[in-house]
Amino acid sequence: MKNTIARRILNKLNEKDDSQDFDTALNKFILKCNAVMKASENGVYDEVQIIRGKKFIRVISVLKVTQIQSAYCFIEIATGNIFKADSWVKPAKSPKASIYNPETYANLDVYGSWLYKNKKIL
Repeated sequence: MKNTIARRILNKLNEKDDSQDFDTALNKFILKCNAVMKASENGVYDEVQIIRGKKFIRVISVLKVTQIQSAYCFIEIATGNIFKADSWVKPAKSPKASIYNPETYANLDVYGSWLYKNKKIL
């Protein structure tokens, strides 16, 4: 049963609209993140920014007042899969969403709670 669910999740994550290239899909994801940050009630975070690495893109959230940065999530460059941040430098092991499938990150929030494993993304 777990294998079937895992397969369904991976299939959903790997659904890709062929009209989107990586940069377009990434831009849509970042715009959505920034819109959510700006619209938050408490207004703690200013925006998200990206730091591009060899294998992953680190998405960081920036606090308004102090400009302190924290890892929000990681995006795998090869697949476009979105991973919860395990630490500042390392993503978690399993993907939670995909930049190619906006349905998988529709519940995006300021704090990244949509990336936890007990949250349903499908």
